[in-house]
Amino acid sequence: MHTYKKEVKIMYVASNGTKTAVILQDTDPENPRDSYYQENLGNMVCWHKRYNLGDKHTFDDPIDFAQDLALKNTSWSELLLYIKDGHTKDLRLVPEGEGYQLQSRSVFDNNIWVDMAGFQFPADFSDSAAISKRIWDEAQGEITDVLKEMYTPELINLCKDKVAILPLYLYDHSGLTMSTNDFGDRWDSGCVGFIYMDKDTAMKELGMAGDEVRIAQAMEGRRAQPIKLSRKSERDPARDALIAQGYQKVRDLDEITNLNGPDVARYSGLRETLKDAMRQGLYKKDNKLYAFAGYNDFLTFNLKPVATYNPNILNVTEETWHARALDCLRGEVAQYDAYLRGEVYGMKFYDGRTEIEATWGFYETKDQDIRKDIFADELSDWCDDLIDKMANAAYEPEPEGDFDIDAFFEENDFPELRDKIRQEVCDYIKTDAATAQVYPYGMTSDDILANKNGVLEGIVADLYDEHMDPDKASIHNAIEGHAGKSREVQPKISAADLEPGKDYTESELLAILKKKPSLSDQIAGASARQASQADNKTQPGHEQGR
Repeated sequence: MHTYKKEVKIMYVASNGTKTAVILQDTDPENPRDSYYQENLGNMVCWHKRYNLGDKHTFDDPIDFAQDLALKNTSWSELLLYIKDGHTKDLRLVPEGEGYQLQSRSVFDNNIWVDMAGFQFPADFSDSAAISKRIWDEAQGEITDVLKEMYTPELINLCKDKVAILPLYLYDHSGLTMSTNDFGDRWDSGCVGFIYMDKDTAMKELGMAGDEVRIAQAMEGRRAQPIKLSRKSERDPARDALIAQGYQKVRDLDEITNLNGPDVARYSGLRETLKDAMRQGLYKKDNKLYAFAGYNDFLTFNLKPVATYNPNILNVTEETWHARALDCLRGEVAQYDAYLRGEVYGMKFYDGRTEIEATWGFYETKDQDIRKDIFADELSDWCDDLIDKMANAAYEPEPEGDFDIDAFFEENDFPELRDKIRQEVCDYIKTDAATAQVYPYGMTSDDILANKNGVLEGIVADLYDEHMDPDKASIHNAIEGHAGKSREVQPKISAADLEPGKDYTESELLAILKKKPSLSDQIAGASARQASQADNKTQPGHEQGR
């Protein structure tokens, strides 16, 4: 098996000081040709002495594959017309009597032609079944006898009206890369196989054909076949067509009620945690049908009402199936090439200093930028602020070990975050603290806001070190920690709390103090008693005069 060209992970980091996203090279990616999550429409057959490439197959060599392909995708009438039109080097049909004689070139002399049957083919090749029964039964021959006299390119060209097929070229020099175009290097590259898709598969899977049945099944709560919208691969132009129509993103798990129930018409790749699943299907809500393009670690669903689909764009026709199939095959090869080159990535998400999610298995093709073309969608679902930051992030080869969020924050400062926190602290002092029944802090608000003795900056520094958007409780605790408590809200020891003539140690006094309620607790207790008394007056037995 191959080894990756890159020996270190690639790292791009985008952060606003609170939320941080990190792109890393996936050093143990799924092979897209046998991935649990990946659904390939093309068949990739390869032959190589050192590498196991493409899909598993049983063909000994390309000619064996080409003969099988032709056998499954041609008829006698098509084969004979193909030979008659001069598309074969070593086979020909020559007029004889009222029909044709099939001949093959002699293996001993290229100038000599030998009859392959002792009788004639009829002039009309349209009735393939009749030809097969009348002639080949009599001759005790098979179509494979003819196919064996043909070359691989001839066999493949014979199937062009029923099969979309592309050659596969491998470049092997300090790593592997694959393409459907010849690299032009006679020493380090060559054709290693083919990728193909038959017409029936293209008509069924690449367009909207049969969606009436799918929709009916989904509306009835039964599972239906998916509409092909891949977020991991650009293999299907239908995806771009839907995006152009205003394909919408919704991040609300509540809208997907029961993933294992009838509300989801079709799903796959769920496993236990739903991670990395990239499947497509139909979803019913409020008696309306939607398609969702997949879900990631955040359970982000992309929904679009089926009614808005443009069938003129998405339908596959007799005229368009071949081009659509080739586009799909090129996309699958590009994805597999990214796997061979090691261009497979994941993203880690941090909220503050805590890693909250990670998603892997994104393939960067040669015409893509992993930051802009792939992970922009992931960031838009989580934190729009990071999209531009990630698009302009610098490439950094990662040192030994995994990404260290703590070290990252120590090495990088975020003045925008400090300014934001400072403003939130000042706003809190001017509003919540100022309007409280009792001003809670030992320092006056003016002194804090003026940064007397560096108190304000100390508060901001403590909150900044957490690298989280502070809530009101956190802001209050930080202010209290630096400015102290107001004496008005601190419990006090009175003479009534002490025994006359007794000497108290510090620990004893602290124990007494600890048992005493604060002023705020006293106010809360008094309010509760007042409310209880008012309620009791309205109960039976409290009428006037009784």
